[in-house]
Amino acid sequence: MLARWACSVFRSRCWLGAADPEGARGLLADLDRIVAGEESEGWFGDDDAFRSIGPALLESTCRATAEARAEALSILQQRSERAGDPRVLFALTHEMSEPVAEALNLDRQRRSLELSLSRVAAECPFWLSPKPVSQACRAIVSGLP
Repeated sequence: MLARWACSVFRSRCWLGAADPEGARGLLADLDRIVAGEESEGWFGDDDAFRSIGPALLESTCRATAEARAEALSILQQRSERAGDPRVLFALTHEMSEPVAEALNLDRQRRSLELSLSRVAAECPFWLSPKPVSQACRAIVSGLP
């Protein structure tokens, strides 16, 4: 019970990488939060927005295991494909409808993760050793008083 609580309270730090679905969920949660934050401040140009969120997203991506990264990308690709191309959807209605906004958000998340993944090999600190969620949560819980 305490481990579950610690993981939920410290989710952004607790998942520190994973070789399981929980690690992918943690990375997706961080990605969603980071992209939503940028969108709430008025995402205008993609290049500027991607540059702005790059450091925070790279840190989350570096902390995830390769397996968690791959699973997160696969999930986002599927979600984005199901939502459709936001440009095509907008062209049909000429308004920022809920389906257009959802497709645009998923497209931004997918593209953000792809950009971050392209930086991993060259920019992740060599001393960082991602751990699966369960190990990271146990480490946090064992350090609690």
